[in-house]
Amino acid sequence: WMISGGVLGIWSGGVPLVPCYAPFFFGVIEFSSIPLIVIDLFDEKKHPAYHAVLQRSSVCQAINAMSMGLFAVSFLVLRVYAFPRVLFYDVVPTLMKATESLPNGVTPNMMYSVIGLGVLFNLLQWYWGYLLIVEILKVVGIIKSPEENDDKKSK
Repeated sequence: WMISGGVLGIWSGGVPLVPCYAPFFFGVIEFSSIPLIVIDLFDEKKHPAYHAVLQRSSVCQAINAMSMGLFAVSFLVLRVYAFPRVLFYDVVPTLMKATESLPNGVTPNMMYSVIGLGVLFNLLQWYWGYLLIVEILKVVGIIKSPEENDDKKSK
């Protein structure tokens, strides 16, 4: 999204075409990344010392578990639901309407390419959301992980 925004900015000669959406796409959406800081802090490979603390501390385990839950909920709400909602119901119609009266040097194809990049990035968000949902279903036991299936086959 940042790339498409940058491309649009360059192509438009620096004329801001849809700056009202920047706080949403570059700010609100990123709130879903905040819990990842805590999760990353306790990662065994990246921070073995903090991971050791996690293993000994029930408070740290609770904080880590809450961060995982908060990440899952915020990612699904912000990136899987809100992102496409704003993109398809607000940004795309705004850009399509803007093609009717563009500043000098800006062509409709520039706008369409930004829409295309937004759609591609949205598909990536949905894919990540799908992977997250699969992991959630594994955690709650609705889907068996491949390791569990292999264990049953070997018995």
